[in-house]
Amino acid sequence: MQKKIRGKENNTNDFIYGDLRRIDFKTRRYVNNIKYRLKLLALNENKFAKKVYLMLKIDIETRPEKENWCTLLKSLMSNLGLFDALYFQQVGNQQYFMALVKQRLADQFIQKWN
Repeated sequence: MQKKIRGKENNTNDFIYGDLRRIDFKTRRYVNNIKYRLKLLALNENKFAKKVYLMLKIDIETRPEKENWCTLLKSLMSNLGLFDALYFQQVGNQQYFMALVKQRLADQFIQKWN
């Protein structure tokens, strides 16, 4: 019964965000996750955060049944049609890439809202 109540609340929020031409918080969180990944890629190999990221990335290959931050990011980027950026570990022009990510997330949100 709680799921129905939560679904109604989310639908109402989606409607309000869509009607005001705003992006929901979940979409903003996705954008922040991708931005953070770009920062991790730019880090020196000796930095602790980069080592943890590489370890999580290896876990995707060795233990595909386990879910971690990298598996969720992989799923998100695949859903956006940006798996190549994940696979090759580079995006080229970061400003253009982030604009593309934001546009695709906004498009998906609008489709869901409609």
